[in-house]
Amino acid sequence: MRLQTMVRQLGAVVLILALPGLLHAGSQEYGKAGPWTIHRHVDGGEVACWATLNTDPNTSLIFDYTMEVTSLGFSAPRIGAIGLGYEVEVWFDNNRADSQVLTMPLEGEMLVYRSPNNEPDGIFDSFANRSKISFNFLAQGWGELTTTFSLRGSNQMVDRTIACVQDARAPAASSLEWVGFRPGKYGPHLVSAGATPDGWPVYVPTAWCRAAFIPAPSIPARAMLA
Repeated sequence: MRLQTMVRQLGAVVLILALPGLLHAGSQEYGKAGPWTIHRHVDGGEVACWATLNTDPNTSLIFDYTMEVTSLGFSAPRIGAIGLGYEVEVWFDNNRADSQVLTMPLEGEMLVYRSPNNEPDGIFDSFANRSKISFNFLAQGWGELTTTFSLRGSNQMVDRTIACVQDARAPAASSLEWVGFRPGKYGPHLVSAGATPDGWPVYVPTAWCRAAFIPAPSIPARAMLA
């Protein structure tokens, strides 16, 4: 699809943010979190998960996550009349005094904000922990328009959407007992691999390599203490 090609040219493999309810070939429903519905799409080894909140046929909110990029988008009446600057004022709860102005290009029938995962972005922390979010934009011929969404269930939804991607990329993890593992933390890890005949626990050193844990030879715990 044209939008998918454009996103790849921007250097991030990101799920197409299309109209809510329009699912891509190969996508499937992952689950629900309150009023949110979560979907997963796998394409050539790349995984994207997104959650949608539909308030009516013309108004919806979407949260999208890949290992590289996190995105937030919304649709609303007359959204296609936004000016070419694509500037949207965003605030949480009733705190408009603390609003931020984001550049949210029009993609299909949604305005979309993207942020790389390797850079902190407080807007997603607020998105997961506040009660509502408001978007204000200037629509040509209509003036300023504001759309507000309830964020009920967003904290659970964000956690489940991120897990949706990580589960698909590392399915073997569910069968092992991870020791000190934290998602997104690269480097060596130890996993439990049972015990020796005389009762000493055995650990396997591993390394994170492109979404897979690569086990090395087993090391009995007593050898590690020698």
